[in-house]
Amino acid sequence: ISPVDLLHEIFQQEDWGALPRERVHLDTFHEEEDGLWALLDIYAPQGNYPRRRLRLEAAPAWVVRESKLLDPESGTLIAETRLNNYRLLEGVRFPADVATEFPLHESRMEFAFSNITLNRSLDAALFDLEAQHQALRQRGFERVYPEPIE
Repeated sequence: ISPVDLLHEIFQQEDWGALPRERVHLDTFHEEEDGLWALLDIYAPQGNYPRRRLRLEAAPAWVVRESKLLDPESGTLIAETRLNNYRLLEGVRFPADVATEFPLHESRMEFAFSNITLNRSLDAALFDLEAQHQALRQRGFERVYPEPIE
């Protein structure tokens, strides 16, 4: 599992616009004293188990509190993400506390955001890789080529 896999699982779990409705199943809907919650299963095109199981809570609006990524063939838990401390920015709710575990790989990653800013403009110099390369060479850095692994 790479850091990219971790970040993808935390921040971009589903492309909701491309998800066919027939692959989404409302498993449980429950009302308690402190609010409503639901379990939503999302199925892969093949397999006997859901690919993802979401626990949604309506507090005060519907948000994802827990997301489990499962192997659709065996039902084995691949990743579990918990999202808390939602903040409202420009009409969109964002979790400020996110934790993901990958039990098969004994990996865990947690994020606690103290400041969330939308559509911040970025300095174009961040993307000028040639200038960054030249600046590093001027400071005496050299490119290192790794030795092949035998």
